[in-house]
Amino acid sequence: MKYFSSRFYKKLIVLILSFYLCAWFFYWISGSQLRYETIIEKQEEITGSIGELSEGSTATQELLFNFDQVTALAFKFADYGRNLSGKLDIILHNETDNITYPSITVDVSQIKEGDWFLIDIPYMASDLAGKKGSIEFIGYSPTGEAPTIFYAENGKGTIYVNEKILSGQLCMIISGRHYYRLAEYYWSIITFGASLLAAGLFYIEFCRKHGRKNAILQLELIWERYRFLIKQLVSRDFKTKYKRSVLGYLWSFLNPLLTSLVQYMVFSTLFKSDIKNFPIYLLTGTIFFGFFSESVSQGLSAIVGNSSLITKVYVPKWIYPVTKVCASATNFIISLVPLYIVALFTGCRPNFALILLIFDIMCLLFFCIGLAMALSACNVFFRDIQYLWGVISMVWMYGTPLFYPETIIPEAYRSILKLNPLYHYVNFARTCIIDGVAPSLSTFAFCLGAAAVSLAIGCIIFKKTQNKFALYI
Repeated sequence: MKYFSSRFYKKLIVLILSFYLCAWFFYWISGSQLRYETIIEKQEEITGSIGELSEGSTATQELLFNFDQVTALAFKFADYGRNLSGKLDIILHNETDNITYPSITVDVSQIKEGDWFLIDIPYMASDLAGKKGSIEFIGYSPTGEAPTIFYAENGKGTIYVNEKILSGQLCMIISGRHYYRLAEYYWSIITFGASLLAAGLFYIEFCRKHGRKNAILQLELIWERYRFLIKQLVSRDFKTKYKRSVLGYLWSFLNPLLTSLVQYMVFSTLFKSDIKNFPIYLLTGTIFFGFFSESVSQGLSAIVGNSSLITKVYVPKWIYPVTKVCASATNFIISLVPLYIVALFTGCRPNFALILLIFDIMCLLFFCIGLAMALSACNVFFRDIQYLWGVISMVWMYGTPLFYPETIIPEAYRSILKLNPLYHYVNFARTCIIDGVAPSLSTFAFCLGAAAVSLAIGCIIFKKTQNKFALYI
């Protein structure tokens, strides 16, 4: 006699094959973004120049590599307002490993003052992360026809110009790659994940046969028992929002468009030139943050607002904040339609990376559910939460680059910005829609991690306090 039914084995095979298919599809869409992250370091401030790099002159910039491989360099030269001639050799050194890479010769007559002069690195200078290095310049131009390089005194490092020492950094851009070590073991990780999935399915089926409880079976039971109620609550919340309005559900289209239009008129003159495809940049941020703000605000009052039901009828209490967030999610999905339409009109082309938005949206949904559960529980005991949330939401909005570029934030505070989960959720969507590529692996990890942490904290707080709700509402 078979311990598990043939139907179970068929379901198991289908799920495992689907898991591998999704993994392959993700690997194909992600492309190079799964293997490495492109890092760009800039020093754009100018406080002076290092002097003429004529025949026999040398300049060396010390630096510390923050990535594994250098792919390109760019410098801001000056020509003193005269015609340049001759050549300039640029040599990259790995001081830690005592490696000198082949020199790159530049025709200085091609240099234009004030413009970035881009130099692609034709060789694979790799395994550089955390190592000391330097960039050496050797001039081969006649005196009076040689270029100079701008630098910033407050930059990191030291510049050696012939016998002179300057404290600071050249006005330069270094483009490099940080390789993900885990990417080398991608299929091993996927196989391990498939094994965990199979083990989990066997355990669930084992519990089902022996009448044991676990979280998945409990959720199945709740869904079967309260499916009609859940659908009714979601439908009620969604319909109530547009009750007696003339345009009805059209407001799901119009709200983000009108909000973005007003913000575009206000901020386009300030930030348009600094942001690629500013209309979509703005609309994406408005729609995603709007869903977050609305869903958490609605979920926050879910327990207090349904006090009459909670005290009279037994229903798992977590259903109330979850259905509030799901109702907002319905509105959010509808509002994505005008986003795609505007994206097409502004030059964004359909691409497979858009499929990855499903991952982003699901992570954002669970992040909102976790936050809504935690705040709805706290709001039962501290009614001030509902008023504080309005202030917190506004601060959160201005702390997320919705209508301004992140480059206006000082470098010292960029690390704080990247602790903001909404920054990653919005940036994920912008990368897929505007750039047409998959986000970096670190963005995937942060989005998933933030959702998991939020959901876990929300469930813990809700579970510990739910038995006392009836005493306070």
